[in-house]
Amino acid sequence: MSTHTEDQKKQIYDGLTSEQKSKQTYTEWVKEVYHDQYEKWMPWLEDKYLALFGKDNKASYVTKGTLAHSIPPFPLLPISAPPRCVTSRT
Repeated sequence: MSTHTEDQKKQIYDGLTSEQKSKQTYTEWVKEVYHDQYEKWMPWLEDKYLALFGKDNKASYVTKGTLAHSIPPFPLLPISAPPRCVTSRT
């Protein structure tokens, strides 16, 4: 993971073209760079965590959680006597 100092980040930002700088401020640019790094590293980190501390990989972990929340439990119906067959004689 990249651990640039604040001075290094400012140097990288200063190296951008004036058109790129006019589109976003330094703070917005840092947020965007952080978000991009987060999107690149988090899936890998989640997989490693699950491999070390869990018995599932990410796909099976997500599927298991999705299935657990999407399938409602079987409803318990009240137990009652079976309906009587009523015949009318006239």
